[in-house]
Amino acid sequence: MTNIFSKFNNNKDNIFGYSSFLGFITTFFYTWYSIYKSNWSIDFQLAIVMVSLVNLFLAVFGFYMIRKFNEVSSLYSDYLVNKKQMTLKIKELKSQVNNERKLQYEIATITHNIQHKTRDVSNKFFQDIVSGDFSHFHERQKSFEKFMFYFVGNIKQLFDIITGDKCSVSIKLIVPSSVQDKGNAHIETYIRDNISYRERGAIDRKLSKYPYFENTAFKLILSESEDANYFLSNNLSNEQGYNNKHDGWESYYNACIVVPIRLILSEGTYLVIGFICVDNINGNFEEKIGLNILASYADSCFQLFSSYNELSEAAKENQLPADNL
Repeated sequence: MTNIFSKFNNNKDNIFGYSSFLGFITTFFYTWYSIYKSNWSIDFQLAIVMVSLVNLFLAVFGFYMIRKFNEVSSLYSDYLVNKKQMTLKIKELKSQVNNERKLQYEIATITHNIQHKTRDVSNKFFQDIVSGDFSHFHERQKSFEKFMFYFVGNIKQLFDIITGDKCSVSIKLIVPSSVQDKGNAHIETYIRDNISYRERGAIDRKLSKYPYFENTAFKLILSESEDANYFLSNNLSNEQGYNNKHDGWESYYNACIVVPIRLILSEGTYLVIGFICVDNINGNFEEKIGLNILASYADSCFQLFSSYNELSEAAKENQLPADNL
């Protein structure tokens, strides 16, 4: 019995279709036969049988059409649900695209602002050097310091956007002024963004100078045996052998990206004067956009520091008190 119902279920569409067709054929042939015999009188019993058969076939056909209608209705209901879900998904994706465009616009705007200001400051230094007029030197010193706070502050804002986390930005310089005398090279914090300065300024004063090799990032970048152009980690606590001069660094960050401020002297030879460092708790630093943007800032920073030092040297020669970086 189960097999019979199973076969019926599997072939119900054909059964309903054939039943309807047989109803049509029966009616057609009976009508034709009556016309052919020119006998339109119908026996009562035969009429009852014919009407019953037609009704049966119509009932089967009607049942079939109801099932088809229900199937179509179900498909249409599914379509409406899927359409609604698809509409919501498209709306969500459009919102994500718009948000991504806004972030890209903010990143582009910040980058433009930094490079715009860098150009203006460097140009003033260059004009003073070329003209030999150093009467504005002290004004240049103050504007340079102000610009550097603007510089690291904007980098912080940019990496807050890129990483989705609160970042801290600092510029570390090598003392003496380059790594050419590596055995005597130490690291000192030149400047921090205003927010992290409140929290970590005291640490910078306590660790005013320390050997470069006591920090894994600086040691790796300056190592002659490693071809490292940067240091990036999104989970420093899992970095085997990671070393940091500040014993309590874990309280402030667990991820960082560090790029050198340097000039290529020849193939594989660099003049490194410092580093731009960005750190946060949750990481999300990446090697495509963030790293390349930070490296471009480091390139601009090298040129800016070089111009300032050149201006300072020229001011000293003209017997004006000046401090090099």
